[in-house]
Amino acid sequence: RRVRDGAALLVEMGGDVEVAATRDGFEIRGYGCPLAQAVSACPATCAAVEALLADATGAVVRERCDRSGAPHCHFAIARTG
Repeated sequence: RRVRDGAALLVEMGGDVEVAATRDGFEIRGYGCPLAQAVSACPATCAAVEALLADATGAVVRERCDRSGAPHCHFAIARTG
């Protein structure tokens, strides 16, 4: 549920994302980036979103965004307890 809440934050920001289960937890995969202009100017923007998702989910989150061409969000979220 917390991962879906984190994904909902990205949707509220204008993103188009899906949540997928993985062997180690979950992934939030984006089909575009709601902060594309900011990311293009400052790729560290993805780290700020990583921290936001970590706070929202209470889990370890790793940013794996694709910044080649038009940015696409991708966050790996570790399974908790």
